[in-house]
Amino acid sequence: MTGRLLLDTHALLWTLLDPAQVPAVTLAHIRDGHTELLVSAASAWEIATKYRLGKLDGAEAVVHGYPDHLTRLRARELPISSRHALTAGLRPGRTATRSTG
Repeated sequence: MTGRLLLDTHALLWTLLDPAQVPAVTLAHIRDGHTELLVSAASAWEIATKYRLGKLDGAEAVVHGYPDHLTRLRARELPISSRHALTAGLRPGRTATRSTG
């Protein structure tokens, strides 16, 4: 298998904490050394935030060892620039507004 695979936050967490949640064909791609794995920097932010708020039980090792987990998976982190954030924020579609206070 060859190709590129972008893991969203759920797929990343399941891969690290509960691989049985990942479909077998997807897990095979993840474990294949020829698949280029990509993870958005937003996943680290989301994981850390949910962990801090107590909404992500069992993720302490992921939070504190995040870079090592990406290395072990051979995953390349995709950075987020302000251009990316603005583009995503201005994209039409359903949005949810929540108070951050």
